[in-house]
Amino acid sequence: RADALWMLLIPAGLAVFAIYTWIAYDTPFASYDAQAIFHREFLGPFSALWYGGRDVVRAVGDLLGVYNGEGVGASLRTLALGGTVVGALIAAVGALRRLPVAYGAYALAALLPPLSTPWPDHPLWSTPRFIAVLFPLFLWLAVVLRNRRWYLFFCIAFAVGLAYVSARFSAWYWVA
Repeated sequence: RADALWMLLIPAGLAVFAIYTWIAYDTPFASYDAQAIFHREFLGPFSALWYGGRDVVRAVGDLLGVYNGEGVGASLRTLALGGTVVGALIAAVGALRRLPVAYGAYALAALLPPLSTPWPDHPLWSTPRFIAVLFPLFLWLAVVLRNRRWYLFFCIAFAVGLAYVSARFSAWYWVA
């Protein structure tokens, strides 16, 4: 249909931006190359899940005394980051199943870059701030929370999470 031609403005905008960065910085991929400053590089689609899973296993081992890792605080942070990513993936699949397909596709497409360019030393760092803006995940959560038991569970989980990040923030630690 003719009104769908407006959709061509999306890749056109990306092309114009790439041409701009090519002129200004001698590369059309300047925004992607800048990720090297943050020690991020493409390691494969959803590779952060593999590296993050390794870190979660180590964190559990550290908490159980099997593995001598970075301490309780770092292990709890790793577990919180892992839980956030797993929750986001569950919500993305839920959005694909219960919402219009475009919402779920958007959520998965938005999760792909941060989960494909991890910092190998800390693969799950910064994932909460990439996830927090994905509105389809929260739309799906609203559908799920019609069940009162799930509502209570998520209220408690989010309250615990808020207390955790508030305590870290008040102690001048980076939270996102």
